[in-house]
Amino acid sequence: MARFVEITKEWGVDTESVPARMLIAHSGFNLVLLRDGKGLTLQPDKKGMIGVHEITKRFSISKVKKLLTNFNRPRNLTPETSDTWDELLTKAVDLADGDSARPIIVTGNVRGDVTLKAVRDKREDTSIKIAVVSTRTIKVAFNYVGYVMSQRSRHEHTSREPGDAGELLKQLNRIFAPQGNIVFQMSRPAQWVWVDGGLDKIVTLSDLPKFKDKGDPAANWNVFFVGEVETKVVAGRKGPADNDAAFTVPGISVVEDVGGKDTLVHEAGHFAGSTKDLVFGGHEASEGHSNWLTFSPWKLRTGNKLNWRYAIEFNARAK
Repeated sequence: MARFVEITKEWGVDTESVPARMLIAHSGFNLVLLRDGKGLTLQPDKKGMIGVHEITKRFSISKVKKLLTNFNRPRNLTPETSDTWDELLTKAVDLADGDSARPIIVTGNVRGDVTLKAVRDKREDTSIKIAVVSTRTIKVAFNYVGYVMSQRSRHEHTSREPGDAGELLKQLNRIFAPQGNIVFQMSRPAQWVWVDGGLDKIVTLSDLPKFKDKGDPAANWNVFFVGEVETKVVAGRKGPADNDAAFTVPGISVVEDVGGKDTLVHEAGHFAGSTKDLVFGGHEASEGHSNWLTFSPWKLRTGNKLNWRYAIEFNARAK
């Protein structure tokens, strides 16, 4: 039986959903592979919303790129994902045989939902549901927290450095740009922010007023890096409870040193509107779904793939 499948991982095609689903940027394009679809005709159920262009075995990579110049450059194409785009196009050309593998370029012409059907003699053999969505740009500010005891006594609360910010931004865009059409940009260069007076070793929600106004007012999302964070300190413990690696309130996330790139990606999901401590992918964490990005528990997090439902939700809320 014919089926639509992803050409490369983590690029806006969720083929573990039934039916398969796909995300496309408005005025951009994406690719999907029709397996075992020889002789099938491709028909969108709504005219004009998408364009459908098959890559045949006569195509070279240069011909594909020339064809794509007729469409807008994908707005979710970032420096972190441009190499993957080239790999995706090359792989599509290599796969094309017109029989068991038919790579399809789908362009997003009008925002909304549409189903692309593969039919034979007016009967549907398989289909893929497609959402054409806007590309969202999120302005993020990375703030590294320290405190000042006197004019000559500055103390860095976090062991992180502003020079780390570039890699953190790359991680966000590698995941959210191709899969959710959400692009993160720095609202200002990463920098230290200084709190007057002391700051406890463990930062809690009650400490947030001490530094939240030192973020960038032009940013949609201010991230503050501290040494240790807990939403609350457990009574009777001499040391940190170590239950949390970060917390997020509207427009602000506070992330501790132990929380790495994965923690920041997790908090980005909360920033984008998810309040659910569920598997981020929306699929059960099991052997059959080993590459999904998860919320909690962290031991289940094994990959970077977003489920269709969450990708749509995040794109709609990330404004």
